[in-house]
Amino acid sequence: MSEKAFNIPAYEYFSMGGKYSGCKRGTKNDDFNFRITPAEKITVQTWIGVLCFEKSTVDSEAEFDMSEDGFAALCDYIEERFLEWTKEHEYLTPDLGYRLKNL
Repeated sequence: MSEKAFNIPAYEYFSMGGKYSGCKRGTKNDDFNFRITPAEKITVQTWIGVLCFEKSTVDSEAEFDMSEDGFAALCDYIEERFLEWTKEHEYLTPDLGYRLKNL
């Protein structure tokens, strides 16, 4: 993938135990969200909606090796999940975010 949708911190951030989450805003309370949690492996979880992680239902979850290669695969996974979400959404503006197509 050439241009990434998310600016995720470098691998070193996660190798030192840093957690990270991000989102792309949807206009119908259908934001695309993800959370990265490092441990022995590095885990990513995605969900759709406006609620925080603790109050949401996880849509997908995957584990990757805690390594540069595992981290690269994790970033690709997030981008792939986001591309799936954008198949049903169109980009409006930075302030408005994305909306469902055919509205």
